Amino acid sequence: MFRALTEDAVLQLLWPVHVPLLDEEVRDALDSATQTPFRDLRGLPKPIVVTKPVVLHFELYPLNPAAEFGGRLPLPTSGILREALEEALMGGGERMAGSKFDGEKPDSEFELPENVKLGVGDTYFSGKLAARMARLVTIAAEMGKSDEDFVKRMLDDLQTTCEAWLTKSGSTPFIYDRSWGGLVSCGCTYDDCWNSCAPHCSNDASKPSTCPALRNVGYNFGNGYYNDHHFHYGYWIYTTAVLAKFRPEWEKKWREPVLALIRDYANPSSADKKFPVVRHKDLEDWFLCFSWAGGIKFEPLGRPALQTCTSHACACACMRVCVRQ
Repeated sequence: MFRALTEDAVLQLLWPVHVPLLDEEVRDALDSATQTPFRDLRGLPKPIVVTKPVVLHFELYPLNPAAEFGGRLPLPTSGILREALEEALMGGGERMAGSKFDGEKPDSEFELPENVKLGVGDTYFSGKLAARMARLVTIAAEMGKSDEDFVKRMLDDLQTTCEAWLTKSGSTPFIYDRSWGGLVSCGCTYDDCWNSCAPHCSNDASKPSTCPALRNVGYNFGNGYYNDHHFHYGYWIYTTAVLAKFRPEWEKKWREPVLALIRDYANPSSADKKFPVVRHKDLEDWFLCFSWAGGIKFEPLGRPALQTCTSHACACACMRVCVRQ
């Protein structure tokens, strides 16, 4: 709801994106309004005179109670699609050969790289790989394969991996920034001795002054400067949601660090003084129905909205799945 700062009539511009969100009375008034010539990426706005608050009704997609996990529709129980999923997951056919993770092995043999399991690397690519394995676990469960050995192995790996990334003594720890109110990744000066030693970070993560992501605005996609947090952390939140589903005792133990990641990009409460409210949105973003990816670095052309449609939607969906568990 957007309230005027005066009780007098106010001229309000509304864009096409607002139409399905408006009350019927305002929508009818907008239908008869004349379009302005002020074209931008959002289309041509229309002006109306309002004397009371304009309400935009945002509705979350309904959670499907029939879904095994996360509010989605269940996987198909029969047919070509299910056969293809079975083949990609378990192998034994030729149809899906080109879409397996390495072109040869079935997805049930997918393994996380050693550096990811050790908590060595960056939050973005490591999070994507962890979320990929978590998704395979949910697919296997919906296909009735929860008792397969590979599912237990994947859950073990995900548990080890999440603990390596969430612990404060990890190789690439999250650090709370009191100045801006958020969790930033220390970053990692990656070294594996040209594949001749175990992956490790050559910087001392116990000393924030040596954290590469805090000293270089481009490091780890700008994570240390609050760029793309909803992208990076959304993958980890989905992964922890899967663990919460299948290993609830683990979730109870690690709930606080998981909630801290959620609060970093999706904090709903102004009473929470540790984190801002919905980091990647502000009043203008709510009104114009978009988000922005940029952090605190000055952008001469304005705040970037890179990948906000897909990645922000993914991050929000992952958060919702997690809290549902």
